[in-house]
Amino acid sequence: MTERSIAPPRVAIVLLNCNRNDDTRNCIRSLQDSAGAFDVILVDNGTTPNPQELYKTEFPDVVFLRNEENLGTPKGNNVGIRYALEHGATYILMLNNDTTVDKGFLWPLVNAMEADRTIGVAGGKIYYHSEPKRIWFAGGRFNRRTARVEHVGMLKLDSELSPTRREDDFISGCFAMFRASVLNNVGLLDEQFFAYMEDVDLNLRIKNAGYRLVYVPEAFIYHKISTTIKVDSPFYLYFNMRNKILMVKKHCTPIERVLSAPYLTFFAGRQLIRLTIKWRNWPGAKAIIVGVRDGLRSYTANGGKGSLDGLSQ
Repeated sequence: MTERSIAPPRVAIVLLNCNRNDDTRNCIRSLQDSAGAFDVILVDNGTTPNPQELYKTEFPDVVFLRNEENLGTPKGNNVGIRYALEHGATYILMLNNDTTVDKGFLWPLVNAMEADRTIGVAGGKIYYHSEPKRIWFAGGRFNRRTARVEHVGMLKLDSELSPTRREDDFISGCFAMFRASVLNNVGLLDEQFFAYMEDVDLNLRIKNAGYRLVYVPEAFIYHKISTTIKVDSPFYLYFNMRNKILMVKKHCTPIERVLSAPYLTFFAGRQLIRLTIKWRNWPGAKAIIVGVRDGLRSYTANGGKGSLDGLSQ
């Protein structure tokens, strides 16, 4: 009697690029130097000039998909995720393009998900690229009473954290492996967010559907934090404020919404005081005010951009 062969899992890695070709190329090179079999799907989100020939020449095995404009993080990633689903991926890894990976980053995630069908999302440890022993993410929690998103272990060293796997509220979209069948069931990233918190939203939806979200510390990567985040830019301030409110409205009970109101009020007020009195950052202050307004009225027009185009960038 012959043993029935079982097809190995197919892994697709989705990278989103927008005017960060150097980071993206370094990320792909680190993937090429790592162990494991996977497909890389690169979605370009309106980079100018169009870098298609650059990637096709340097990385001929990478699938290159092009959006003619910046569609935002969730919509851009969804282009790659849909391609992966349509082409038979078992698991889909969302990976930030401003990262580099450890040589053995992949298989601890695959093995964890292969061993337990109740796991819908698995993710590993993320170090600061500039300080490769210091942690940026080691699991995530969402506080429904304050709408706060917390990175477990942030700024700590390995010696200060437990090395064991555990369930969490969310796995950062910087480095998150999704079971394809779960995405087919729950849906993809919510494109109304445009930027920030879309990964937390998807994780919470997956958890609410009965799947487990597991942090796997044996898998790890390095993240170039400073290259993509300007925390006092109108872009960041607007979406961070608006999307906090959208998260509360989408995921919190009426009682939790009431409990979160004082924190959100305090958060917005503190930001306004800091931006106006300390830094004289008037565009940033306006972004906070508009973000509160748009969050309260759930304004996500213009492909999720809301009122972004009316703010100074």
